[in-house]
Amino acid sequence: MPSRISSLRGNEPWLGYDELGVQQIRIALDDADDDRVASVRTYERAHKNRAGVLNAAERELATA
Repeated sequence: MPSRISSLRGNEPWLGYDELGVQQIRIALDDADDDRVASVRTYERAHKNRAGVLNAAERELATA
């Protein structure tokens, strides 16, 4: 069943993403390209849905 668990979890935007806190992700988004920011937004919406991460992603995409 590892494949079922993997499909439920999805692909993290980068290795170790799921272990990071909101502040750590927000800092990483400062230097991220638009594709990475968009993948964070998509992943976050589907999994943890943390407002702080989503707000940071939206802000980064708006200034791109």
